[in-house]
Amino acid sequence: MPNSISNFPHNNLMPVSHPLSGAVRQDTTQLASQTVAATPGNGVARVHGQPVAMTAMNQSGFTSAFSTSRTGRLAQRANLPVAPTHHHHVMSQQAGLAERAKNDMQAIEQLVLNQFPATSEILHAMSQQHVQQFTPHQIDQISEAIDDYQGAYGDNFLMNISAMGYPTIESYLQARDPIFNDAEEVNEFIGEFGYRYGGITGMMDEEEEIEELRTRLEDRLTEPAQVLSNFIHTSPRISGVPLLKGATGGDNPVTTQLDGGKTLRAMLDGQALNFNGFLSTTSSYKSALEFSGKMSQTGLGNAMYTVDLTSDSTESEILRRETLRALDRGECAAGSILFYFKTDNVAGISVNATQRAANPGQDESRLNSEDEILLAPGHFFEPEQIVRNDDGFAVIGSLKYGRN
Repeated sequence: MPNSISNFPHNNLMPVSHPLSGAVRQDTTQLASQTVAATPGNGVARVHGQPVAMTAMNQSGFTSAFSTSRTGRLAQRANLPVAPTHHHHVMSQQAGLAERAKNDMQAIEQLVLNQFPATSEILHAMSQQHVQQFTPHQIDQISEAIDDYQGAYGDNFLMNISAMGYPTIESYLQARDPIFNDAEEVNEFIGEFGYRYGGITGMMDEEEEIEELRTRLEDRLTEPAQVLSNFIHTSPRISGVPLLKGATGGDNPVTTQLDGGKTLRAMLDGQALNFNGFLSTTSSYKSALEFSGKMSQTGLGNAMYTVDLTSDSTESEILRRETLRALDRGECAAGSILFYFKTDNVAGISVNATQRAANPGQDESRLNSEDEILLAPGHFFEPEQIVRNDDGFAVIGSLKYGRN
């Protein structure tokens, strides 16, 4: 496998000019890459101005997949015959395959942002300088929007709904499934949502708490979602900075979880992933593992092999087909996915650095320990290598911003 991570530069932060019209809140029509479709995450969206057919990778519709030139190339390779003896030879080299995959996993663990303090400091400084260009009132709005996104009651879920263009939770749910034209079904979803995120406290009548959650998006979160999206969209662009994201594959409908099997199959077919809402990433390997449902002591288990989607070698094609067959047989641990993002002109901010600049002198204990790097809606990920472990997958690839 090409040494794609260790050759990746980690100090290429690129500030770019950005329009500051004097107000954080502005018309977001041009920022919406995802046209509200029949179901969230499906339909046609624009990536770098080009219309692209999207397929949702989870029930929430927060993540989609779309075909790329690599998709066509891999489809052609899938039709090429492979001699059984060649397949047997490759799969019999388990020790060597596992050793290379183990090295890839070690590179992911070692080449993360918090291992490069100087780069991290530059990124923090860029976020601080960005927020300082706004008025005190706007800075308060930005800080409050971040608090909302990181706060309780599942507000990040609701703000992602808003970022995708849905004005109310009812309009979003009804786009997901006609069953939600029934008000009782909406209330049942909101009740499940509330219990998961602590919005149903028992301190009020349950019907009142459900009603408060039902209207929370339009009453409380639409403007903060706009403020946060526009603030990050106008931030200096970032390249050459490694970021991580952990995801679980259970596809719970009241969460941002992925459908693990569906997502892995799409990536193995050469498709890119589009993040339709805000994209939470971290500089910490430990934090990313926790978000994938794993502990740092055990990680994703034992490394098995790496599928190199950029290679035309017969070995890579055999390993790709083997993984697809394992998915079909239910033999893959698709419930935990660790993403290693090689950033290329992305729009993101350090949440902690932004909050420090917005609230000088605040208690440091209020800051998030994971050092979240929050990216604007509309980023897309092109997978290059997929490392299969016996308890999950790690995926290495390039992350880019698909909006102008």
